Amino acid sequence: MQLLPIRDRGYAHPELLAETDWLAGHLTDSKVRVIDARQPEHYAANHLPGAVNLNGFGGVPRAANGDMASPEEFAVLAGNLGVGNDTTVVVYDAPGQLMGMVAWSFSYYGHMDVRILDGGFAKWSVENRPVTTEVVDYPPAVFVPKPQEAIYCSLHQAESA
Repeated sequence: MQLLPIRDRGYAHPELLAETDWLAGHLTDSKVRVIDARQPEHYAANHLPGAVNLNGFGGVPRAANGDMASPEEFAVLAGNLGVGNDTTVVVYDAPGQLMGMVAWSFSYYGHMDVRILDGGFAKWSVENRPVTTEVVDYPPAVFVPKPQEAIYCSLHQAESA
């Protein structure tokens, strides 16, 4: 799977993507957290070294009405994943929409250093990069949420529009 480098593709915001080469060189960086947004059974079968699992469908907390959960709930989740405000977050899935949902959730709660792995798990695998079944447990971090309301539309707002 040979693709042009991200910077050469003409994207409006190339900083929102992470190259597999870049991530391979930062897997052991203490300021980088890799989040596997796939279903837990896929994560258990194999995943990128150092990745933690946050199921993109159901893993991000929601309010009872389906809207985004409180900032405090997300702060606990992020902190338990070892994500602080100064952490670079790289999200991947097979690829599919789950990585986008997880990345957007981090952005909504004010974590702006979040990237999507270009090509996701499929590209990583085709490039014969390492995978593992080892589950890591990072020390909790402090994440202070700063919701970005400008990028969110609640169910109520959508229904009344």
